[in-house]
Amino acid sequence: MNSETKKKGLLARAGMFFTDRDKLEPAFVTLLAVIFSLLAGIALIFIVSKSPVKSVTNFLLAPFLKTYNFYYMMILMVPLMFTGLALCIVYQAKYMSLIVDSCFYIGAVVATWIGVSWRLPAGVHPAVAMLVSGLVGGFIGLLPAILKIKWRANELVSSLMFNYVFYFLGAAASSTSSVIRSSRSCPPCPSATPSPCPSSCPTPSSTRASSSRRSS
Repeated sequence: MNSETKKKGLLARAGMFFTDRDKLEPAFVTLLAVIFSLLAGIALIFIVSKSPVKSVTNFLLAPFLKTYNFYYMMILMVPLMFTGLALCIVYQAKYMSLIVDSCFYIGAVVATWIGVSWRLPAGVHPAVAMLVSGLVGGFIGLLPAILKIKWRANELVSSLMFNYVFYFLGAAASSTSSVIRSSRSCPPCPSATPSPCPSSCPTPSSTRASSSRRSS
């Protein structure tokens, strides 16, 4: 930040956030981004909420009133924070790619699949899940850049299109894997029925016990 910017008042420097934020200090830009985000969220709450004061109070203080709320906030904050840092790298390169949405979603799908399908040691399992999901997300993040370099495709448009593609791809993969996993975990039904085996299929012993009760 140069000397001319330092001589300006606080409100004038805050206005530069929307016009020429490169001349401001990074810490000041971050502080203004947090303040403006909170103000925008509070304004939306006042517009849509029937009890805005209570909603704003819960919005600002609820994560700190209970230990569970604080831990849950941390669980939600960490992946979003790293996704935002990845987006900052894209913006620093002067590009407008929104592919991080697909990277985050497909990375979560891959990590979940590894977590429930692979059998690895306790200490290695989460590391492998994070590593593989990070590699998959990184490859997805390269796709708009490849299209930009090779065919000069607009990275904003291609990333938005990829978001829809990977969203439906991840949803299809999640539903398919859950159906396969449930069908494998269900034991065979003792009676042949045309309908698929339910998730809580009775065992042969319980079937014999129920049939003996009916006969008696």
